[in-house]
Amino acid sequence: MTPPTYTEQFKAQAVRMVQDHRPDPTVASPALSVARLLGLEADLLLAWVAASVTPAPSPARQQGGWDDDLRDVTDVQDFLERLTGVVTDGLRATDPYVRCTIMAFDGGVGRTLAASTDSARDIDAVQFDTGEGPSLLAGRTQSLVLVGDVTTEGRWSSFAWTAARHGVVSMIGVPFLVSGVGPAALSAYAPQAHAFSSDAIQQVRERTDRASRLLRSTAPRSS
Repeated sequence: MTPPTYTEQFKAQAVRMVQDHRPDPTVASPALSVARLLGLEADLLLAWVAASVTPAPSPARQQGGWDDDLRDVTDVQDFLERLTGVVTDGLRATDPYVRCTIMAFDGGVGRTLAASTDSARDIDAVQFDTGEGPSLLAGRTQSLVLVGDVTTEGRWSSFAWTAARHGVVSMIGVPFLVSGVGPAALSAYAPQAHAFSSDAIQQVRERTDRASRLLRSTAPRSS
C-alpha cells in the first residue's frame, strides 16, 4: 500500500497544534493527543516536530584533545560554559540538534549554571517550574537518568508534555561534582526518540568525570 503524502501546509498546521495544544492530563504528550485527532502515527508527527526545531550546529572545533578548551581555565562559569560546548559537540553524531545544560543544586533547589543554547535553558526552567524531571532527579540523587522517549515516559507527566512541546523527546542527566559549587548534573536534550546510545552516554560520563578532576586540579575561582 502506498503511504499517504502530506502537504507542507498540513505538516506545519499539525506541528502548530502540538505546540499550542495542552492535552488531557492523562496523556503524556500533546503529540499523542494531536496524532489521534488527525489520524496520524505519533512517530511521524514527532518527526515533523523535531524537524521544526533546527538550532544551528556550533562551528567545528580545531583538532586536538576534547578537553583542550578546559585546561587552565581559572573561572568556574567560563569552565562550565566551555564544558557544555565540548559535550554538545561530542554528541553531534548522535543528533545534530542536541542541546546541553549544567544544573547545580543548593539545598535541593536547582539552578542552571551553563547552557549551550537558550532553548536548552528553557527545558531546565520547565523542570524548576514543575518541580520534576530527569535532570532534577540526576542531580539530587547523583545517579544517571535516561529517558528514551518522553511521550511514553510514565514519570513526570507535567514535565513530559511540556518537554515534547519544546521539541525534546529524549534526554539524559549525568551527575557530577562541581568544585566550589557541589552536586550538579549535565543534561543533554535531543528531538529524536532514543537518541543516546550506550556509547554516547559513556562518552558524556567520561567527560563529566574528567571535568570534575580538572576543576579540582586547577581550582578555578567562582565568578
